[in-house]
Amino acid sequence: MFTNKGFDLMKTESIGAIKFGLTAKQVIELIGEPDEIEEPFNSEVDGETYQHFYYKSKGVFLSFIFKSDSIKEVRLIEIKAPCSLKTSRKIGIGSAESEVMNAYKEYINNELSDSSEIVAGSFYGGIVFSIENHKVKSIYIGATAD
Repeated sequence: MFTNKGFDLMKTESIGAIKFGLTAKQVIELIGEPDEIEEPFNSEVDGETYQHFYYKSKGVFLSFIFKSDSIKEVRLIEIKAPCSLKTSRKIGIGSAESEVMNAYKEYINNELSDSSEIVAGSFYGGIVFSIENHKVKSIYIGATAD
């Protein structure tokens, strides 16, 4: 149940205007050139080719999956300070833990969540909010399990 909810969240959620399926070109048009781009690599887990973009000065990390030689799409989004972008449900870095619980209540997986992270969906797909001192420290949209 939570796995399906997590996949739904991944498809519909955004951080600012960044969301799954955007191409690298679209992302660069939205937030500019990354500070660092890793060389593409093949995943041993799924055999797909990925490439990571780091926007260190903006607190944004993106992983892209190659759809073709010229097209790569967002497959993972992570933000931390100093990022000021928020999810479509108005949660961002520094938001209160209670705000996360309210905004994502129908998606919260209590079995996987604890005082250090709130999992909306599952580790196979969804959003993980890292919590420190009852505030959001980072937001991760994607799959965390291999």
